[in-house]
Amino acid sequence: MSVARQGKLTSGVKVCTQPPDITISDIGLVTLRETFKCNGNDLLRLIPTQGNRHSNYPNLVCKIVSPRFLPGGLGEWTAEFRGGQINGTGGGLPPPVYEVVGTMSTEPIRTSSNWSVIEQGVGVDGIITDDDGLFVGFNATSEAVQSAKLAGIESFLSPGVIFRKRYLSRTKPSGLTDLGSIDSPAGNEPAIGSRNWLKIEFTYTEEADVFAVSEGWMLSGKDGWNELVYRK
Repeated sequence: MSVARQGKLTSGVKVCTQPPDITISDIGLVTLRETFKCNGNDLLRLIPTQGNRHSNYPNLVCKIVSPRFLPGGLGEWTAEFRGGQINGTGGGLPPPVYEVVGTMSTEPIRTSSNWSVIEQGVGVDGIITDDDGLFVGFNATSEAVQSAKLAGIESFLSPGVIFRKRYLSRTKPSGLTDLGSIDSPAGNEPAIGSRNWLKIEFTYTEEADVFAVSEGWMLSGKDGWNELVYRK
């Protein structure tokens, strides 16, 4: 039991000033915050060391400590611990959390799914090609191009999809090797028809006995990602 003497606490004693605050994220990551007071002279000696486990909840590891000196010769700190299930390592982990993000990106107008309609609309005179017959641009002097307001148009906004998966893992993730390659999310991704996925994101953070993992994939255009360029 601590004893107050002239506004100070007994040397070497720490007092919890409020019950621990515990939150559990959507993927099951546990965060515990608690605040203690002590004699100011003992502050830097009593604060927990980052990386050490919690004395009551060994599945949680100290990540952040915020010490401060208070008036009256007192010291105070708030420590944050993070990890997996607070009641031990038994039982399964929560299911992954999936996120779908609609995006827009700039693509060459020639790759539009409506290109055949555009070609018919402006006619041969409305399109400029190079010696190999490849599209260069629209003929600004063409009445059809002027009417369709296509003069100077080189690109269009194409809708796309980013699919993300966040979860906890008891083993160190190995998904970094798939980054930049055609890959299957193997989750609750949207139906894609003839399109496929390119892995574009991979991060993980070690949190005591678990790893908090986030992975992301980008949906291809209608022709899919080029197998020669993006294969594993």
